[in-house]
Amino acid sequence: MHPVTVQQLASKIVKYTGKGDTMKKYFSLFTIFIAMQFIFCSDPKSVPDEDREMINKITADTMSSMQSGMMKVMMEQVKSSGFAKSVSFCSDFAPEGGKNLNLKLKEKFISEHNIKDFKFRRTSLKYRNPKNAPDSFEEKVLNSWNDDEKSGKKAETYIESVESGYRVLMPIRIPAKTCLGCHGTPETIDAEAAKVIDSLYPEDHAKGFSEGDLRGAISFEITK
Repeated sequence: MHPVTVQQLASKIVKYTGKGDTMKKYFSLFTIFIAMQFIFCSDPKSVPDEDREMINKITADTMSSMQSGMMKVMMEQVKSSGFAKSVSFCSDFAPEGGKNLNLKLKEKFISEHNIKDFKFRRTSLKYRNPKNAPDSFEEKVLNSWNDDEKSGKKAETYIESVESGYRVLMPIRIPAKTCLGCHGTPETIDAEAAKVIDSLYPEDHAKGFSEGDLRGAISFEITK
């Protein structure tokens, strides 16, 4: 088995950003937060080595595609238009961008890994868009992670073998202070952005974070 390393993932992301700029720092930090999650598994004995390698490759490729595509666009939007306009942009762009990326990666992974189906999404106990609310499986894992974090243990990627294949939850964190303009505390959230968020998401839960906090998960379903 050839596990994915932090350095291999970082090299995929850094090439998309300008040398020394803020976005390069953002993506590098985010990559490190994500890549560290590949080291762990909820139950190593339940996943054959060949499937673990496949899962690592699929999740790594998905994160690389998200960072170089959707997340890169969002950071550029914040940089060029500010937080408030970026919230409105994200409410339209994220669902459509996620749908398109799902279709693209599904075709890629079916071809490369001989699987039957694939999909991923973002989820969190503190979601902004109600469509990102966790299902019962995701909620169980997210609550377990919160308990771990409170006891000083970092959340680890959770892999569960199911009848159809695998369900995988990968922790994601708040990687940079820039994110706090829309997800921070009343002291750090941009005032105009807060108004837009309240308008678009009256029951928003995705606030109160600090840099490095557990934000939620990327949830994967792999059908073999």
